[in-house]
Amino acid sequence: MNVMHVILTLEQGGAQEVVRLLCQHVPPGWRVPIVASFEDGPVRAQLERLGVRVEILGKRRYGIEALPRFLLEGASIRRRLRALAEEGQIDLVQTHLLETLDFHVLALLSPAHPRGVVWTIHNVAFLPDGSTPWLWLKQLGHRALYRLGAGRVSAIVAVSHSVKAAFVAAVGPVGERVTVLPNGVDLARLQVAPDRAGLLAELGLAEPVTLALTVGRLAEQKGHSTLIAAAVELAERHSALHWLWVGDGPLGTMLAAEVRRANLASRVHFLGLRADIPTLLCACDLFVLPSLWEGLSVALLEAMAAARPIVASAAGGTLEALGPGETGLTFAPGDARALAGAITRTLDEPAAARERGLRARERVREHFSVEAQVRSCTQLYDSLLGSRGSRP
Repeated sequence: MNVMHVILTLEQGGAQEVVRLLCQHVPPGWRVPIVASFEDGPVRAQLERLGVRVEILGKRRYGIEALPRFLLEGASIRRRLRALAEEGQIDLVQTHLLETLDFHVLALLSPAHPRGVVWTIHNVAFLPDGSTPWLWLKQLGHRALYRLGAGRVSAIVAVSHSVKAAFVAAVGPVGERVTVLPNGVDLARLQVAPDRAGLLAELGLAEPVTLALTVGRLAEQKGHSTLIAAAVELAERHSALHWLWVGDGPLGTMLAAEVRRANLASRVHFLGLRADIPTLLCACDLFVLPSLWEGLSVALLEAMAAARPIVASAAGGTLEALGPGETGLTFAPGDARALAGAITRTLDEPAAARERGLRARERVREHFSVEAQVRSCTQLYDSLLGSRGSRP
């Protein structure tokens, strides 16, 4: 049985890591011959090293305001995807981050290839911003399409209960069509020897120093501006505290300017995209996730698996990840003062922070391992197509 993943972009991110893990740890009885993406990126090389064929479809060029070209482009996308599905003998297509492109994939359903389509919703904010009349109409259209499509798609996967609740609130009473399948992480990948001396040499720093790591796109969702405000408040009391930011994105230039205005240029280190996240995690003193909204952060799960002391905003699936026991400190999204307070408590109580980190690792081991994710995927895939591969 063959599954093809279709994703918007192969830039480094949580959804891309989910696809990579599902290609590396394929559910028993299944294989992933093809991953199709509309934009290239560094994850392509990682997938190809796994023996997966990667097809780049090209970025969309036309919006609905250019209706004739929009329709022609959509027809071309469907033809290319159908050709890939037939060539790869694809039984099931799973989508990630596609928004309206989800409906082009849904149109591929056939008695032959593919017989099933699964939409994956990775974030609580999956609809377009409705802040202007035009965007509000666009959002309304997306809601209507998702509600109609929910009756035909084979399954809808939400990566957390918060994402499921957001989807149902936006689309309507389609909760019975939504399966919560949490993200997982490869715990073995996170068990690496720390190279703190090498990291400090790279940064031009020397002990004593405290390193706070943040991983995420430089975009509004990830709350870096809140982190800057908290860093200003902490600067005097914690003079050895340095901030390591991994990721890039559309707000990179603006955030760099904010950092300079706050006189933090020597304390905030923009590391860009990195392939050595496990090594960075193990070399740092704490992990900070200041997101304004979230689905279920893979970066957070990786920090938990590395047993790092964690300070995270109580956004989306973050509370689900941390669970009922004290595995990390949380604060209200956007509250810089509360964030600063949580970081101060973490630094002032190192023994308690270490204990929270160890409990976090055990929680990931029990609930968010890649093995648990693959088991859930196996159950879902098999329930959709069954042993004979017949569509429900």
